[in-house]
This record gives sequence, C-alpha cells and structure tokens, in this order.
Amino acid sequence: KVGFNIGKSHYIRSKKMVSRSKQTADATSLNFYEVIIPQVDVSLNHFTAVQDQSDLVNQQVTFQSLNALANKLNDSSNPELNELAVIINNSSVSYGCVLCDKCFAGPSAYTSVVNHFRKTHKSEQMVLCYTCGGQFYVEDL
Repeated sequence: KVGFNIGKSHYIRSKKMVSRSKQTADATSLNFYEVIIPQVDVSLNHFTAVQDQSDLVNQQVTFQSLNALANKLNDSSNPELNELAVIINNSSVSYGCVLCDKCFAGPSAYTSVVNHFRKTHKSEQMVLCYTCGGQFYVEDL
C-alpha cells in the first residue's frame, strides 16, 4: 500500500494483480486494478479512569493497571468490579472524527466513529472527470 496526498486529504493506494478465472481460454492473462481510498484517521480524544486508590500509594492509573483490572473481571463475579467496568466503558473512552470533530463515547464508540465515517464522509474517493472537471461517486457512474 502507498500513501499520498491529493489536495488537503491523505489517500491510500492498493494495487493488486489477479489471474482470470480458469474457465477462460487464455489462462496466462492477468487483470491489474488499483483501489484508492481516503485514509481513515480516528483519534482517541479523551481517556479517564476511576480506580480505588486505597491500595495504591501515589500511583496513577495506567493502561497496565486497567489491563490488570480487565483480567480480574474475566475471573471474577465481583459486582464492584463489574460496576467499575461499566463506568470505564460508558464514560472513560471517547473517539472523535477528524473530519468534522463529532465525538463518540460509550462501549461502542469505536464502531460508531467508523460507521459515521462510512455513512457521512463516504469511504470511497470521488472520481474526477478530466473532460468536464466534475467529480462523481463510483456507484453513480
């Protein structure tokens, strides 16, 4: 894959060579195609965590401590740990769309920001007509 800029946007180009179906007469022919798509950038906007500090002495919450907590959750049915997991999932992590600054939070934040990009910003580049200068979506051609 190759990354490049067109105007103010960054795009990824993927090239593939595929052989035709074995049912065709010429088995040695190849098809070449390339796909150009906008690069998707999502940013982790906000991360906070709540942790019981009673057993820690001047330690900060880290990703390692959160991973340790996640491992405990897998092995325990402790309701306090489950409540903490819900708090972390619902309010601690938020993602933002870098194209329109819309924010997404909650347990499905990452999925929501990716779906937002696909639906709102279209995940496929418009095709430029060199004759008229117009831009068209591939599905409209």
